[in-house]
Amino acid sequence: MIVHHFVPETNVKCIADFTNVYYGQSCFMLSPGPPLKQEDLSVLSHPAVLTLGINNAPIILYKQTGQVTDLWVGCDRPKCFLDFLLRSPKMTKFGTLKHANEKTEEGETYKNCPNMYFFEVDPRYFKPSNFFEWRKELLWWNSTFMSAVQLCWRLGFRRLFLAGSGFRIKEKDKYGHESGITKEEVEMNAKLYRRIVRELGDLRRYCKTEGFEIFNCTPGGELEVQGICPSLSLLEAVQMVTGGYPSNRDTLQLPHCSRLRKGRVV
Repeated sequence: MIVHHFVPETNVKCIADFTNVYYGQSCFMLSPGPPLKQEDLSVLSHPAVLTLGINNAPIILYKQTGQVTDLWVGCDRPKCFLDFLLRSPKMTKFGTLKHANEKTEEGETYKNCPNMYFFEVDPRYFKPSNFFEWRKELLWWNSTFMSAVQLCWRLGFRRLFLAGSGFRIKEKDKYGHESGITKEEVEMNAKLYRRIVRELGDLRRYCKTEGFEIFNCTPGGELEVQGICPSLSLLEAVQMVTGGYPSNRDTLQLPHCSRLRKGRVV
Protein backbone atom coordinates (compact mmCIF):
# COMPACT_ATOMS: atom_id res chain seq x y z
CA MET A 1 0.00 0.00 0.00
CA ILE A 2 2.09 2.87 -1.31
CA VAL A 3 1.00 6.30 -0.09
CA HIS A 4 2.36 9.82 -0.37
CA HIS A 5 2.97 12.44 2.27
CA PHE A 6 4.37 15.95 2.13
CA VAL A 7 6.98 17.73 4.21
CA PRO A 8 5.39 21.02 5.37
CA GLU A 9 6.95 24.25 4.08
CA THR A 10 9.40 22.44 1.77
CA ASN A 11 6.59 20.77 -0.24
CA VAL A 12 8.80 17.71 -0.70
CA LYS A 13 6.69 14.66 -1.59
CA CYS A 14 7.74 11.42 0.09
CA ILE A 15 6.41 7.90 -0.16
CA ALA A 16 5.62 5.38 2.54
CA ASP A 17 4.66 1.72 2.37
CA PHE A 18 1.79 0.73 4.66
CA THR A 19 1.34 -2.74 3.15
CA ASN A 20 0.24 -5.22 5.82
CA VAL A 21 1.35 -3.05 8.74
CA TYR A 22 -1.68 -4.41 10.65
CA TYR A 23 -1.46 -7.93 9.26
CA GLY A 24 -3.89 -10.34 10.85
CA GLN A 25 -5.51 -7.71 13.06
CA SER A 26 -9.13 -6.61 13.40
CA CYS A 27 -10.55 -3.20 12.56
CA PHE A 28 -13.77 -1.52 13.65
CA MET A 29 -14.87 0.67 10.74
CA LEU A 30 -17.22 3.46 11.79
CA SER A 31 -19.56 4.95 9.21
CA PRO A 32 -21.48 8.17 9.95
CA GLY A 33 -24.93 6.60 9.59
CA PRO A 34 -27.69 7.31 12.14
CA PRO A 35 -27.28 3.92 13.90
CA LEU A 36 -23.78 4.87 15.08
CA LYS A 37 -25.05 7.49 17.53
CA GLN A 38 -27.33 4.86 19.10
CA GLU A 39 -24.38 2.63 20.05
CA ASP A 40 -22.43 2.67 23.30
CA LEU A 41 -19.09 3.53 21.73
CA SER A 42 -17.26 3.45 25.04
CA VAL A 43 -16.81 -0.31 24.50
CA LEU A 44 -14.23 0.56 21.83
CA SER A 45 -11.88 2.02 24.49
CA HIS A 46 -9.58 -0.98 24.75
CA PRO A 47 -5.93 -1.24 23.63
CA ALA A 48 -6.78 -4.27 21.47
CA VAL A 49 -9.46 -2.36 19.56
CA LEU A 50 -8.39 -0.35 16.53
CA THR A 51 -10.90 1.98 14.88
CA LEU A 52 -11.16 3.60 11.46
CA GLY A 53 -13.58 6.45 10.78
CA ILE A 54 -15.11 7.31 7.42
CA ASN A 55 -15.65 10.97 6.53
CA ASN A 56 -17.00 12.80 9.61
CA ALA A 57 -17.85 9.68 11.62
CA PRO A 58 -15.09 10.29 14.22
CA ILE A 59 -16.98 13.33 15.50
CA ILE A 60 -19.75 10.98 16.68
CA LEU A 61 -17.20 8.94 18.62
CA TYR A 62 -15.67 12.13 20.03
CA LYS A 63 -18.98 13.49 21.29
CA GLN A 64 -19.56 10.25 23.20
CA THR A 65 -16.10 9.42 24.48
CA GLY A 66 -13.81 12.42 23.98
CA GLN A 67 -11.68 10.29 21.64
CA VAL A 68 -11.22 10.14 17.87
CA THR A 69 -10.60 7.05 15.75
CA ASP A 70 -7.11 5.62 15.26
CA LEU A 71 -7.37 5.79 11.47
CA TRP A 72 -9.43 7.89 9.08
CA VAL A 73 -10.25 7.84 5.38
CA GLY A 74 -12.02 10.39 3.19
CA CYS A 75 -12.13 10.39 -0.60
CA ASP A 76 -13.89 13.71 -1.14
CA ARG A 77 -12.58 17.27 -1.11
CA PRO A 78 -11.20 18.43 2.25
CA LYS A 79 -13.90 21.08 2.62
CA CYS A 80 -16.36 18.23 3.18
CA PHE A 81 -14.63 17.34 6.45
CA LEU A 82 -14.25 19.06 9.81
CA ASP A 83 -10.93 20.80 10.45
CA PHE A 84 -11.45 19.57 14.00
CA LEU A 85 -10.71 16.10 12.63
CA LEU A 86 -8.26 16.90 9.84
CA ARG A 87 -5.98 18.83 12.18
CA SER A 88 -5.79 16.03 14.74
CA PRO A 89 -2.27 14.56 14.96
CA LYS A 90 -3.66 11.50 16.79
CA MET A 91 -5.40 10.07 13.74
CA THR A 92 -3.46 8.51 10.88
CA LYS A 93 -5.41 9.91 7.95
CA PHE A 94 -5.72 8.78 4.33
CA GLY A 95 -7.13 10.92 1.49
CA THR A 96 -6.98 10.96 -2.30
CA LEU A 97 -3.83 12.41 -3.86
CA LYS A 98 -5.72 14.52 -6.39
CA HIS A 99 -7.10 16.68 -3.55
CA ALA A 100 -3.78 17.14 -1.70
CA ASN A 101 -3.31 20.79 -2.70
CA GLU A 102 -6.85 21.90 -1.91
CA LYS A 103 -7.85 23.95 1.14
CA THR A 104 -9.82 22.78 4.13
CA GLU A 105 -12.89 24.69 5.30
CA GLU A 106 -10.72 26.82 7.59
CA GLY A 107 -8.05 27.50 4.96
CA GLU A 108 -5.34 24.94 5.75
CA THR A 109 -3.74 23.14 2.81
CA TYR A 110 -4.91 19.53 2.95
CA LYS A 111 -1.42 18.06 2.51
CA ASN A 112 -0.14 20.08 5.49
CA CYS A 113 -2.54 18.46 7.94
CA PRO A 114 -0.61 16.36 10.47
CA ASN A 115 -0.26 12.60 10.09
CA MET A 116 -1.83 12.84 6.63
CA TYR A 117 -1.19 10.39 3.78
CA PHE A 118 -2.55 10.24 0.25
CA PHE A 119 -3.31 7.32 -2.04
CA GLU A 120 -3.85 7.23 -5.78
CA VAL A 121 -7.05 5.87 -7.27
CA ASP A 122 -7.75 3.77 -10.35
CA PRO A 123 -11.06 4.89 -11.90
CA ARG A 124 -11.97 1.45 -13.24
CA TYR A 125 -15.41 0.31 -12.15
CA PHE A 126 -15.64 -2.19 -9.32
CA LYS A 127 -15.48 -5.90 -10.03
CA PRO A 128 -15.36 -8.44 -7.20
CA SER A 129 -12.60 -10.26 -9.07
CA ASN A 130 -10.18 -7.30 -8.92
CA PHE A 131 -10.86 -6.19 -5.33
CA PHE A 132 -7.91 -8.17 -3.93
CA GLU A 133 -5.41 -7.30 -6.65
CA TRP A 134 -2.15 -5.89 -5.30
CA ARG A 135 -1.44 -2.57 -7.01
CA LYS A 136 -0.35 0.87 -5.92
CA GLU A 137 -3.78 2.48 -6.45
CA LEU A 138 -7.10 1.82 -4.79
CA LEU A 139 -9.99 1.10 -7.11
CA TRP A 140 -12.52 3.93 -7.11
CA TRP A 141 -16.24 3.26 -7.28
CA ASN A 142 -17.59 6.69 -6.29
CA SER A 143 -17.84 5.29 -2.79
CA THR A 144 -15.59 6.12 0.14
CA PHE A 145 -17.02 3.10 1.94
CA MET A 146 -15.77 0.54 -0.58
CA SER A 147 -12.42 2.31 -0.88
CA ALA A 148 -12.12 2.15 2.93
CA VAL A 149 -12.85 -1.59 2.91
CA GLN A 150 -10.14 -2.13 0.31
CA LEU A 151 -7.77 0.11 2.27
CA CYS A 152 -8.31 -2.08 5.34
CA TRP A 153 -7.38 -5.15 3.29
CA ARG A 154 -4.21 -3.48 1.99
CA LEU A 155 -3.23 -2.41 5.52
CA GLY A 156 -3.36 -6.06 6.54
CA PHE A 157 -6.59 -6.26 8.50
CA ARG A 158 -8.21 -9.64 8.07
CA ARG A 159 -11.31 -9.09 10.17
CA LEU A 160 -13.53 -6.07 9.69
CA PHE A 161 -16.45 -5.00 11.88
CA LEU A 162 -18.89 -2.50 10.36
CA ALA A 163 -20.64 -0.08 12.73
CA GLY A 164 -23.00 2.72 11.68
CA SER A 165 -23.52 1.00 8.32
CA GLY A 166 -27.28 0.73 8.15
CA PHE A 167 -27.32 1.78 4.48
CA ARG A 168 -30.62 3.58 4.91
CA ILE A 169 -31.20 7.29 4.66
CA LYS A 170 -34.23 9.48 5.14
CA GLU A 171 -34.64 13.21 4.72
CA LYS A 172 -35.16 13.63 8.47
CA ASP A 173 -32.59 11.00 9.51
CA LYS A 174 -29.59 11.46 7.25
CA TYR A 175 -26.49 10.93 9.35
CA GLY A 176 -25.43 10.34 12.93
CA HIS A 177 -24.21 13.95 12.96
CA GLU A 178 -25.90 17.12 11.77
CA SER A 179 -25.93 17.58 8.00
CA GLY A 180 -27.33 20.06 5.53
CA ILE A 181 -27.54 17.78 2.50
CA THR A 182 -30.38 18.40 0.09
CA LYS A 183 -33.28 16.19 -0.92
CA GLU A 184 -31.51 15.39 -4.19
CA GLU A 185 -28.37 14.34 -2.30
CA VAL A 186 -30.47 12.11 -0.05
CA GLU A 187 -31.87 10.37 -3.12
CA MET A 188 -28.37 10.02 -4.58
CA ASN A 189 -27.09 8.49 -1.34
CA ALA A 190 -30.02 6.05 -1.20
CA LYS A 191 -29.10 4.81 -4.67
CA LEU A 192 -25.43 4.57 -3.69
CA TYR A 193 -26.29 2.58 -0.54
CA ARG A 194 -28.27 0.03 -2.56
CA ARG A 195 -25.28 -0.43 -4.84
CA ILE A 196 -22.83 -0.85 -1.94
CA VAL A 197 -24.99 -3.55 -0.34
CA ARG A 198 -25.12 -5.37 -3.67
CA GLU A 199 -21.34 -5.07 -4.11
CA LEU A 200 -20.67 -6.41 -0.62
CA GLY A 201 -22.87 -9.37 -1.46
CA ASP A 202 -20.88 -9.96 -4.64
CA LEU A 203 -17.64 -9.88 -2.65
CA ARG A 204 -18.55 -12.68 -0.26
CA ARG A 205 -17.02 -15.65 -2.06
CA TYR A 206 -13.83 -13.72 -2.84
CA CYS A 207 -13.49 -12.71 0.81
CA LYS A 208 -13.75 -16.36 1.84
CA THR A 209 -11.00 -17.34 -0.59
CA GLU A 210 -8.69 -14.57 0.63
CA GLY A 211 -9.39 -15.07 4.34
CA PHE A 212 -10.99 -11.63 4.80
CA GLU A 213 -13.89 -11.67 7.25
CA ILE A 214 -16.52 -8.92 7.32
CA PHE A 215 -19.04 -8.69 10.16
CA ASN A 216 -22.08 -6.46 10.47
CA CYS A 217 -22.40 -4.60 13.80
CA THR A 218 -25.34 -2.43 12.78
CA PRO A 219 -28.58 -3.96 14.16
CA GLY A 220 -31.55 -3.80 11.83
CA GLY A 221 -29.54 -2.45 8.88
CA GLU A 222 -29.65 -3.70 5.32
CA LEU A 223 -26.66 -6.00 5.79
CA GLU A 224 -28.55 -7.86 8.51
CA VAL A 225 -31.92 -7.80 6.76
CA GLN A 226 -30.46 -9.16 3.51
CA GLY A 227 -28.07 -11.58 5.23
CA ILE A 228 -25.05 -10.14 3.43
CA CYS A 229 -22.60 -10.98 6.24
CA PRO A 230 -22.70 -12.40 9.77
CA SER A 231 -24.20 -10.03 12.34
CA LEU A 232 -23.33 -9.49 15.98
CA SER A 233 -23.56 -6.67 18.47
CA LEU A 234 -20.75 -4.17 18.86
CA LEU A 235 -20.09 -5.49 22.37
CA GLU A 236 -19.90 -9.07 21.10
CA ALA A 237 -17.43 -7.97 18.43
CA VAL A 238 -15.25 -6.25 21.03
CA GLN A 239 -15.34 -9.38 23.19
CA MET A 240 -14.27 -11.46 20.19
CA VAL A 241 -11.26 -9.21 19.62
CA THR A 242 -10.23 -8.77 23.24
CA GLY A 243 -10.80 -12.36 24.37
CA GLY A 244 -7.19 -13.50 24.07
CA TYR A 245 -5.56 -10.18 24.85
CA PRO A 246 -3.03 -10.12 27.76
CA SER A 247 -4.75 -9.13 30.98
CA ASN A 248 -1.78 -8.65 33.31
CA ARG A 249 -1.34 -4.97 34.19
CA ASP A 250 0.95 -5.43 37.20
CA THR A 251 4.29 -3.73 36.57
CA LEU A 252 5.66 -4.51 40.04
CA GLN A 253 7.17 -7.85 39.04
CA LEU A 254 8.72 -6.64 35.79
CA PRO A 255 12.55 -6.54 35.70
CA HIS A 256 14.23 -3.18 35.40
CA CYS A 257 15.76 -2.48 32.00
CA SER A 258 19.26 -2.30 33.53
CA ARG A 259 21.08 -4.58 35.97
CA LEU A 260 24.03 -3.90 38.23
CA ARG A 261 26.97 -6.26 37.93
CA LYS A 262 30.04 -5.73 39.99
CA GLY A 263 29.46 -2.02 40.34
CA ARG A 264 28.62 -1.33 36.72
CA VAL A 265 25.37 -1.02 34.82
CA VAL A 266 24.85 -3.52 32.00
